[in-house]
Amino acid sequence: MSASIGAIGWAKRSRRIQDTISVAEPAGKLPQRERVFFNGLGGFTADGREYAISLEPGTETPAPWSNVIASPHIGTVVSERGGAYTWVGNAHEFRLTAWHNDPVSDATGEAFYIRDESTGSFWSPTPAPARGRSGYDCRHGFGYTVFEHAEAGIDSQLTIYVAMDAPVKFAVFKLRNLSKRARRISITGYFELGKALAGSRDRAERSTAVGILEKANEIKADQPEVLGALCKLYTEQGADSREQAIAACDKYVAVADSIDPAEKLKIGGLFAAVPDSGKALPLLRAAVEQDSTLAKDANFQIGTLLFTSRDWGAAAPYFRATLAYDSTFVPALLNLGLCQLQGGEKSGAIETFRRSLAIKPNDARTLIWVGQTLLTMEPDSLPVAFETYEAAMAADSSSADAQRGAGLALLLMDRCGDAVPYFIQSTTMDPDNVQGHVWLAQTYSKCKDLARAKEEFNKALELDPTNGPASQGLQIIRNFEAKQQARAAGAEGQ
Repeated sequence: MSASIGAIGWAKRSRRIQDTISVAEPAGKLPQRERVFFNGLGGFTADGREYAISLEPGTETPAPWSNVIASPHIGTVVSERGGAYTWVGNAHEFRLTAWHNDPVSDATGEAFYIRDESTGSFWSPTPAPARGRSGYDCRHGFGYTVFEHAEAGIDSQLTIYVAMDAPVKFAVFKLRNLSKRARRISITGYFELGKALAGSRDRAERSTAVGILEKANEIKADQPEVLGALCKLYTEQGADSREQAIAACDKYVAVADSIDPAEKLKIGGLFAAVPDSGKALPLLRAAVEQDSTLAKDANFQIGTLLFTSRDWGAAAPYFRATLAYDSTFVPALLNLGLCQLQGGEKSGAIETFRRSLAIKPNDARTLIWVGQTLLTMEPDSLPVAFETYEAAMAADSSSADAQRGAGLALLLMDRCGDAVPYFIQSTTMDPDNVQGHVWLAQTYSKCKDLARAKEEFNKALELDPTNGPASQGLQIIRNFEAKQQARAAGAEGQ
């Protein structure tokens, strides 16, 4: 018995398979059974131990009639057509094979095929996926299900059950040769492992699923279910798998007949992060059109995409639309405030940032943005800016940005002596920040401490030899010192 990987569209595949089934032996009628509460398709056996379903060619139950077979260790659900999925321990968290949750098509993650190796003809011992020419009997019992079928001179009986003391599922075949010649028969099992593992919460199992699904894609490329699962898994792996995620999601969008709105939102978000607005925007907008409950997330993603491309004016309405669904969504408030700031709406930006602070009063990043905005406004805003930076430092004592901001506010208020300790602390916390060294140098220069000013300008130039303010500041000091020396020399010559 062999196992394969991939995905099967039962209805389409069943139609293709019919031509491969042997027609050497005629199809017979199913034997009549005595049943209680018989409804034309199924009923209980006389002893009440089994529910027996008979499916003649062309007949179907109105919906899947399934049997749940489980022990404390393992379980499986089996329908009258043979559709099944299997789990260990917990039916939701630890699925071994895929659960499609589709009561209409009764799709499956498991299947068996019987093949006549002499002729190449094959069929299933269950009514699906490769239905034979004759009828099928299915008997659901307590802890087991039995399928019986006769095709091309081969009588088959498949019994499904699980062990009570171990995580083991059994599929027991009994074959009987009804023809008058020797036969070479094989049985092949199909188990959709990759998709099941892709839905696991266990990171190691999802990693294993990637390899299985990649192999499935090599065997048969561009299967929507495989590409959809790979798209999800690659995306979860982050930046290291970004290129694979984009490629898989791109193909998935191209080949899938339909994509769930929630999936469109996730894939659109992936393209937005690249960023690729041409692919992201149609998916995100379609997600909102198809499911209004996704409007908050989709609008935020669109706004973020436009924000990343520096289209502040176009981004702001989407952040406002996000806030219409959730007025307390802090990321949307912060991004809207930044859009307003970039658009010159300084008062509006401060008001938006303060709305954010009302929700998260100790958010250091927001306090810093408020402080930065106040620094660009009227001079009488500088004391408030300093107080705001002080609040940011209280919220996050490790923030070099808050230290630099407080120092800059004091410097702009001509309090160079008070500003120095803040700039020293910021350069100690973040020694590679060029601007911090430049501001400290400018503060020393204003305080007439030219030796230390030159030292800080030189540190800035070591980090960035092309830094204009540092070069200009250093040159101004050199020119000043040269003039001082010239004056001193002239005084001595008189």
